[in-house]
Amino acid sequence: MSTPQATRARPALSDEQWARLRTYGTEQAAQVGDVLFHAGEPVGEMILVESGEAAARP
Repeated sequence: MSTPQATRARPALSDEQWARLRTYGTEQAAQVGDVLFHAGEPVGEMILVESGEAAARP
């Protein structure tokens, strides 16, 4: 896996870091238009986007 350019919102993670984080969660696929969570709702988990992108909508 190639490491993307780091930004403040998306730090670059090494393959080792991705592997470690995967042990704490469950991989789920999402399709275009899927809602991961709604603004203001408590989110009890960390969401990592391995490929593609996510956007906030009003």
